[in-house]
Amino acid sequence: MFRISVCVCLLLVSCVLPAVAQQAATTSSNPVVPSIVNFTGSLAVNGKPLSGVVGVTFSLYKDSEGGAPLWVETQNVQLDKAGHYSVVLGSTTSQGLPSELFASGEARWLGVQQQGQAEQPRVLLMSVPYALKALDAQTLGGRPASDFLAATGASGSKPPANVTGSGTKNFIPRWTSTTQIGNSNIFENASGQVGIATTTPAAKLDVNGATDLRNTLTLFPSGTSVALKVSGSAFAINSAGKVTFVSGQTFPGTGTITGVKAGSGLVGGGNSGNVTLSMTNTCSNGQILQWNGTKWVCSNASSGTITGVTAQSPITGGGSSGNVNIGLTNACASGQVLQWNGSAWACSTVGSGTITGVTAGTDLTGGGSTGNVTLNLDTTKVPQLAAANSFSNNNSITGAGSGFALVVTQPTAINGQAGTPALQSVGGDADFNGLQAGGVGVTAQGGGGGSANISGAGGNAINAFGGSAGNGNGGVGVSTAGGFGVGGDLVETGSGGAGVVATGGDSEFFFGGDGIDATGGAGGQGNNFASTSGNGVVGTGGQGGFQEADGTGGVFTGGTAGGFGGFGN
Repeated sequence: MFRISVCVCLLLVSCVLPAVAQQAATTSSNPVVPSIVNFTGSLAVNGKPLSGVVGVTFSLYKDSEGGAPLWVETQNVQLDKAGHYSVVLGSTTSQGLPSELFASGEARWLGVQQQGQAEQPRVLLMSVPYALKALDAQTLGGRPASDFLAATGASGSKPPANVTGSGTKNFIPRWTSTTQIGNSNIFENASGQVGIATTTPAAKLDVNGATDLRNTLTLFPSGTSVALKVSGSAFAINSAGKVTFVSGQTFPGTGTITGVKAGSGLVGGGNSGNVTLSMTNTCSNGQILQWNGTKWVCSNASSGTITGVTAQSPITGGGSSGNVNIGLTNACASGQVLQWNGSAWACSTVGSGTITGVTAGTDLTGGGSTGNVTLNLDTTKVPQLAAANSFSNNNSITGAGSGFALVVTQPTAINGQAGTPALQSVGGDADFNGLQAGGVGVTAQGGGGGSANISGAGGNAINAFGGSAGNGNGGVGVSTAGGFGVGGDLVETGSGGAGVVATGGDSEFFFGGDGIDATGGAGGQGNNFASTSGNGVVGTGGQGGFQEADGTGGVFTGGTAGGFGGFGN
């Protein structure tokens, strides 16, 4: 920290004598009393004198501390080796020091501030500089009285000689015409109180009537005196700007609060000053505030009977005394989560998937890339088990090695209707422009027999069993009808198709296979009659064509055997 010591001395540049002052009044162009003051001092930092040229600011103040400066001047001062300097205050301008600085006779304080440092304690100016006012006392605004004499021949510069009129004591006069004066509306009593539109002023200035102020009204309270008040009421503004309102004062808005009352569970409140609300302090130690349905009342806290806390996975901690702590297990590895494994919560590693969308693949619909997406089977491509389906391509069914590879069952008919066929098979038509045969409705081939010994018979191509009758004829095992022969463009007559064509299988060593094995069903045994057993084979020849013989009822040809031939019958 720098400490600057200042030694000051004021010297009067010239003595002010009455005779000189009188001379100044007659010689306005060359004032006798100069408007400058000589000032000397010294500067030091931490007790060490400064030297060289230093910038210093000089300021005049009304008070020894605080306040704004009345006059400021900055000069570059030349310091000697001992830190002493001498300056002429007011020398930086042609007007010098303003004479009005000393006109009121009040004390003036000089502040000295070295450049870059704080201002040092102010120094009280002695009476010598106030001699500047001696010159102003003999002048009007710094000008001699001769400047105000009327010029020769000038009109209107002097009052008319025939001024008339009258006035009343203590009234400020005013011109009522160019040659008369009379009373104004301003009155001043012997105590110096001025009234406007009143002859009984109650203060320094008493205005009787509405008043308009065309600019800012600034109040300067004296000490702690009230700055503003309304007569006959409590409304006032003190010297610090604090406002006291009248009783029942309202403010913008709809609120009309005049007091604050403490309700249940609270204490305090009031209707004046700063009010305070606090929670009640009438409860006993350990009690709590509890709502009883209508108000808050002091109540004893519930006394639970918990004697211990046992933590189960994945919670840890617990205990049976003191303050117990519980928390989730910290045995998981970094990044793991707790996942229910069906019986307990366990640490589990979260998959790091990066799926951003689901696209529906073959025979599926749906998918998406936002929200919850759904995938469905495309029912136009995937058959439904409980719905009718139509297949438009070749299909192959492979069994599991036991049981039937394909079972087709129709439900039982109702309401006297006939049963519905379980399976219908239609061969494809041959090309109309060709000579090829139509497709076979059903092609059935029995499975090959075992070859380990001679008893491994081949499987039957078709096993057909007629349905049992409820109260009538049994169903036919196999019912066949040959196709109708039609003559074509190149064939005059077309033979009808065979109802059944059966050829027994050839045998390499043992018996040849039968063309048809047919066994008639046994006749029914009623209470009053007996039915005839069914025929093994019933064959009816087809009706012959034009001028041709009818077909034979049955034609049977035995197969050629390696050992024994089959029976034709």
